[in-house]
Amino acid sequence: MTRRDELDIEKTTPLWTLTEFPPKVDRPTDVAALDIGLPPGNANWIFSRFAPHTDAPLHRTDAISFSAILSGTVVSVLEAEEVTLEPGDFFVLEGTMHGWKTGDEPCTMATIAFGLEP
Repeated sequence: MTRRDELDIEKTTPLWTLTEFPPKVDRPTDVAALDIGLPPGNANWIFSRFAPHTDAPLHRTDAISFSAILSGTVVSVLEAEEVTLEPGDFFVLEGTMHGWKTGDEPCTMATIAFGLEP
């Protein structure tokens, strides 16, 4: 995860680099993936709005997702930790188990997701 205040705003800063496409990503295979309708090698640009008091359980997708929080806050629930994300935070999910929790306010995020081989 990268926070906006950690970046040098005077220059372009790479946040993540893909060296192959579609990327090969190690991820859990003992848990069925949530079908998001994204075939391997395809991409979606997604705008998500989480309502207040959202509590999305742990799940995974066959995708690598690059996301930025636009407004509000959301707690990213991972298997080993929970991370509170705020506007300007960036993160990457590589087919990882994850869930979401919001508090009293909604949260919006923008995501570019690339489909992976199952």
